[in-house]
Amino acid sequence: PKRSLGYSSATGKKEQCAVIALTVHNLHELIEDDRASDLLEKITSRASSAKAAVREDRNTHLMIFSPQKVKNENPSLIAVKVGKEIEKSLKDYNQKNALKIQFGMGIHLGEMIVESMQGASAFHAVGNTVIAAKKAAERASQQLLLTSYVHRKVSNVVKTQQVPAESLWTVTNIVEREDYTDFIDKFMTRQNRL
Repeated sequence: PKRSLGYSSATGKKEQCAVIALTVHNLHELIEDDRASDLLEKITSRASSAKAAVREDRNTHLMIFSPQKVKNENPSLIAVKVGKEIEKSLKDYNQKNALKIQFGMGIHLGEMIVESMQGASAFHAVGNTVIAAKKAAERASQQLLLTSYVHRKVSNVVKTQQVPAESLWTVTNIVEREDYTDFIDKFMTRQNRL
């Protein structure tokens, strides 16, 4: 049975959630391939370990990052980092295997209503939040694309390149400032003890 993505309205808290849509175009071919199935399982596990809610909708895996669950006001940055890891895993897999995973991935930031129900969270899309992520995934060919909303939220730490004639961006580099910030914080703590 198809799991509900909650396209209806509901009571809950409205949040700006980042949504990764990973569309696998040849999923029907990959079902019999254990290596491909294992990789897709690892990808969804990786997203879950990053506190994303994972849903499947036909040939698309949706990974939803809410500020409340990831404990970060900017879930877009976490989604982009996880998205880049997923893209790398898929490209590495495709280099080593004859049966390629034909994929596209998109990340969008938009409002969702987040409800806590029996210890789990339910997500209800508001407007085009999920649709925009899926459209970006459809436009992506063997890559990760960001919508303009995500691009604006992460442009201070994520280097991008705009797709010609589109409001979509590819990620060229992620500047790891937080490692530097952690180093400075630890350094300052040691200095204050002296």
